[in-house]
Amino acid sequence: MPRNRNVPQRQGQHGALPHQNDDVQTQTHLTLSFQSPLPPAELLSQYEHIHNGTIDIIIRWTEEESKHRRMLEEREQLHRHQIEMRAAIRSTRGLYLGFIIAVIGFGVALWLGLEGQVWVAGFISVADLATLAGVFVFGSGLRARSTQAGAEKEQ
Repeated sequence: MPRNRNVPQRQGQHGALPHQNDDVQTQTHLTLSFQSPLPPAELLSQYEHIHNGTIDIIIRWTEEESKHRRMLEEREQLHRHQIEMRAAIRSTRGLYLGFIIAVIGFGVALWLGLEGQVWVAGFISVADLATLAGVFVFGSGLRARSTQAGAEKEQ
């Protein structure tokens, strides 16, 4: 049976107690449940009838609870944003440093090549390329693992 907002769901259990003097006694247990921060209006009016001011107390409690939940969600969203910004800054810094290292490495290789040290220049060029490729592959693997761990954590 689908549940509607503010519509109480009723479940009842009926059972007979042991016979006493050939009279059957029945005990009834009624449970109400609903999916909403506030009980249905019918139930609220019954609470108000029992104790004046109950509706105001329940509404104030509901407002405070909603405000608290929104504050927690905003805090979590801000925290995620800060983590993403730090990751973006680290990534950008890594790209700049990688570019600088590559330019210096190829500059040294070019200078050595012009000075007649062709084998050393070739070795430095290959080492420079291999180092950059290795760092890129290693960094991509770290990002993939951290993304996968984050996705598993959210589930």
